[in-house]
Amino acid sequence: MTPCSILIALDKFKGSLTAEEACAAAARGFRRAFPQAEIRALPIADGGEGTAAALRSALGGEWGTAPASDALGRPVESRFALIPNPAGGSLAVLEMSEASGLWRIGAGERDPRRATTFGTGQMLRAAAGSATEILIGIGGSATNDGGSGMAQALGFRFLDAAGEPIADLPAGLDRLARLDPPADLRLPPITVACDVDNPLLGEAGATRVYGPQKGVRPGDFGWFEARLARFADCAEALAGRPLRGVPGAGLANGLGFALIALCGARLRPDSRWSPRRSGCARRSPPPTWSSPARGGSTRRRSSMARARRESPGWRATRASAAPPYAARRRMGSGRGKASFSRRSARSSAGAYRWRKRWRLRRRIWLRRRSG
Repeated sequence: MTPCSILIALDKFKGSLTAEEACAAAARGFRRAFPQAEIRALPIADGGEGTAAALRSALGGEWGTAPASDALGRPVESRFALIPNPAGGSLAVLEMSEASGLWRIGAGERDPRRATTFGTGQMLRAAAGSATEILIGIGGSATNDGGSGMAQALGFRFLDAAGEPIADLPAGLDRLARLDPPADLRLPPITVACDVDNPLLGEAGATRVYGPQKGVRPGDFGWFEARLARFADCAEALAGRPLRGVPGAGLANGLGFALIALCGARLRPDSRWSPRRSGCARRSPPPTWSSPARGGSTRRRSSMARARRESPGWRATRASAAPPYAARRRMGSGRGKASFSRRSARSSAGAYRWRKRWRLRRRIWLRRRSG
């Protein structure tokens, strides 16, 4: 009999387990059920918290540190992974949440009018001095500044109509008239890991979809949108092309836009970089790259679910002959508890279409019954 080979590739269960803890828990369960099986654990990530740890666990490397500021300007010590490249040089894996993340500030401290990504810019400068390539995950942000704080940390000058520097960023973005780029900025190629495709502005944009999570009130949407639009005008004038409508520009409430427009970064969905970077594509059986989005607003859930339904990871899972199993989080009182379902991930990938068909058939049945 051919021995069973199991590859466990799980993302974090936010608020419950890290990716490493989830993989270890699954491995313990599989070992009890299949003592003779070959079991390999590979933590994965979607560009949010845990991205650097997951890639360092899969590829090796070391931790680098950099002094930075949190979203409210308080000093913190941030870390990033430095992974050696066989072809020469090294890859720095950053998480913007290490400096500008929501987890660093309390629920009562959320202030989107002054929360800034300045600390993320400090991390970028530090990583640029020790790496030949940068991969940055920008999930879990506490800001709605469009990436203006990051640009300020990199040396961009924000000038008003009189040519005077604006000191009170990001609150002073409504007075912005021109961006002055630094003469000495040298950045390696930057790739942004993402799992949503929102533009910068509009109904599906950064402020309206993700703003409430950062503390933006619905009545203030217009003010924050106008502020981002003014920053986008100046950044696009510098870049020489319109970028606010690029899918993913609304990532981290505009940080994705600033990275594209001012740093020449490339956006890559998590399903395109995570399997390739971690070597998943060469391992068998094929794991599930993405898990269905849970929690949050309806707009946020639909955006993430759409990105994951269209991802190559889901297509590979559906085409695979080996049935991977889905992991889910069961929420009750207190912290969420992770559980594992015998329902295959292939059926999870088709659950959205199944629910649509079921609702349609139910409506037809009700009409026939009432008629």
